Amino acid sequence: MRKKLSKSFNVVGVWHAGHHGCHWTSATHVLTFHALHSFTRAVLHHCSSLLLVCSQKRHDINGSEVGYFHHVNHGVDYVFVDHPSFPRPGGLYSDEFGTFGDNQFRFTLLTLAALEAPLVLPLGEQGLYGQDCIFMANDWHTALIPVYLAAKYRAHGVYNNARSILAIHNLRHQGVFPPGSYWSLGLPDNWYGTLEWQYPPDQRMGAYEEEGRAVNHIKAGIITADRIVTVSPGYAEEIKTWLGGWGMDGLLASRGFVLNGVINGIDTERAWPSPWTPTSPCWPSLVAWTPRKARTSCWKP
Repeated sequence: MRKKLSKSFNVVGVWHAGHHGCHWTSATHVLTFHALHSFTRAVLHHCSSLLLVCSQKRHDINGSEVGYFHHVNHGVDYVFVDHPSFPRPGGLYSDEFGTFGDNQFRFTLLTLAALEAPLVLPLGEQGLYGQDCIFMANDWHTALIPVYLAAKYRAHGVYNNARSILAIHNLRHQGVFPPGSYWSLGLPDNWYGTLEWQYPPDQRMGAYEEEGRAVNHIKAGIITADRIVTVSPGYAEEIKTWLGGWGMDGLLASRGFVLNGVINGIDTERAWPSPWTPTSPCWPSLVAWTPRKARTSCWKP
């Protein structure tokens, strides 16, 4: 698969943008998507050199126009997706008045923008990335990527050779919405069962309908992704049990043959030769948001 599918796309939700804003990697075909929320805007404003070399493009997605900001750094393509619904006062999911009512729309728009980008953006040295690629969907926020690949794109002969990986960091957060919201996703009617979820009586606790039915994004990703990865081998086993599966244990156990746990962390000897303290040579570089300097001073080839 690596020989045929040499391009990978890491699709991260709004809440990931701050953590993933400064990837350091030597990979030559990696594309990282970020929703352009207020925190990321502040980072981009601070890194004025990044703004100067970003290419920009507008694109219509189901009647909503998004902006793409593209930047290449150390062989990595970074694409920031902008839309008026992304930046707003408060937190990433809610403010003092409660949860944002359009979270499903916001993250679905990011998902679709990521799927459209390889088809419309001139990325890399060869122009458009094309269709033979691997998408990595992070948590419920972009868990519909494998669903859209199968129901929206492959049904029309697009992305036939593309593959998807679902990364689960915390299974408790599943992207659960009212069952009627399915019709706003632009998916065919016969795919409703892929997202449908019914909670058992003891877990309903004010569910959207008396019978506990809902639309569950992470459930849809679990049953349609080509591979599933999580943060450690131990967590991969835990989520297959009723103690840690949050209702998804049966589905994950049935897909255990494509589920792997990858340990979080870094090579402390190679990447961080000094202790992680304010006196470390890496620390001033990170505080100053200068990733190239940090890479030079903290990475041992």
